Amino acid sequence: MKLTVYRQAVKKRPNGDTVYKGEDALPFAGDHILLVADGLGGASAIRHQNFKPELFDPDAVTRTLFGELYQDADHPDFDRYVRDSFFELSAVRDIYTENVNNIKKSGYFGSRIVSSILLHRFLLSEKPFPVEKLFDHVEKLGGAQLEAALASYGESCAMLVQDHLRFVGKKAGLTYESAYEGLSLLGTTLTLILYREKEDCVQTILFTAGDSRPYVWTEKEGLCQILPDEEGADGGMTNYIRANEDAFFHINCHYFTFAKPCILFGASDGCFDSGYFLSPMAFEKLLEESACASANPEEMSGRLKEFFMEAGRHDDSSTIAMGMFGYDSFTDLKAAMSRRLRTLQETYLDKMPDLLEEDFIAQAKEAERKGALQETPELAAKADLQQKLFDAYESGYGKYMPQESPFADAPVPGEMTPSGKQITPVTPPRVTKTSEHALPSGYLTPGRGTVIFGAGSAGSGSGIVGSPSAKTDEKK
Repeated sequence: MKLTVYRQAVKKRPNGDTVYKGEDALPFAGDHILLVADGLGGASAIRHQNFKPELFDPDAVTRTLFGELYQDADHPDFDRYVRDSFFELSAVRDIYTENVNNIKKSGYFGSRIVSSILLHRFLLSEKPFPVEKLFDHVEKLGGAQLEAALASYGESCAMLVQDHLRFVGKKAGLTYESAYEGLSLLGTTLTLILYREKEDCVQTILFTAGDSRPYVWTEKEGLCQILPDEEGADGGMTNYIRANEDAFFHINCHYFTFAKPCILFGASDGCFDSGYFLSPMAFEKLLEESACASANPEEMSGRLKEFFMEAGRHDDSSTIAMGMFGYDSFTDLKAAMSRRLRTLQETYLDKMPDLLEEDFIAQAKEAERKGALQETPELAAKADLQQKLFDAYESGYGKYMPQESPFADAPVPGEMTPSGKQITPVTPPRVTKTSEHALPSGYLTPGRGTVIFGAGSAGSGSGIVGSPSAKTDEKK
């Protein structure tokens, strides 16, 4: 069982036209893959006007973006995904430049192009990457070998995305159209979950960049965030995908195995980073209540979308790609979620009924700032209890993550957005791994590092990506 949630902010024009404002890519939940990507609205706020007009045409958008890069760009499933991903652009074709809010930001294009690149590589093509063999190889490794292999796979994925994103952007005319310096071209986050379901577990390889999150849910442990957000101490993202020629990014790669039954999903920050949620517990409660009130995954998706239409107004998009494993039916899954919901009630909410409704912690801090906390002992007691319950919950919620975020002390280069908000991209070292930890012979393409995804790059010896020679190599 699978589901996706795709919610975008919309604006109705006086003439009845609908303008979609979100930057999140169309989420994908399919065989072996769960994918979400959140295009940056602030750090990537370049508004594109000078791209090829064929991008407005559903019949031409796939060919225009990817026709020179992939010989099988007309693959029906790939073409359908790209078409569906860009429907918001065709919807404003006749009014695109009438209002600045109709003009799409760079993050809108970046999230959709990156998602398409990776879906083409892993699934929606004539010769997708052999995911089964990747898992066959990874499950045999351990310790330093596994760590080195995963670093190599992340490096290879970043090379593929960087090279193809830059190539597609140039060919489509998606260039730096802003008087402001320091913005990110085609900037986006990424959470890609490759999975293989076995009899008693689900194996996963996670490729991530930025602050979109991979999650796992089980009846015993509830909701767990698998990896930390890549954010600095100031809250700015320290790493995300972008196409600027002078900027680099990295894609993290991690391997986890989860016992069945379980639910795995990726989510953009328009889902979890809401003022409605005082704790991740509230997000978990929403998922469980939505499932319990639904008859099937499609209805659950609809309920979540409806919730985010109201509670997701802090962001212009909310996206989820979810897979449910080890349940005999949706009724079986609902029963598990109902039992976990009772556990939340008995363990936390019965101790403080308004635990998720009122922010006593913030109120107490404000009272302390004004020097009035001693005059409100009841508020201080409520804030203390609320903090203790949140801490108890989050000790399990964060069990897969390091106690200290590895990104908290990342350096701040000081780039600025038009609004004056500082962003914190980091240029990581380019790690080159030898073939000692590579996949078996026949699954690699020569180039910088160990390239498991078939991406050549300029000067790598395998041709410039997107050139006729590179296309020929890919077809072999």
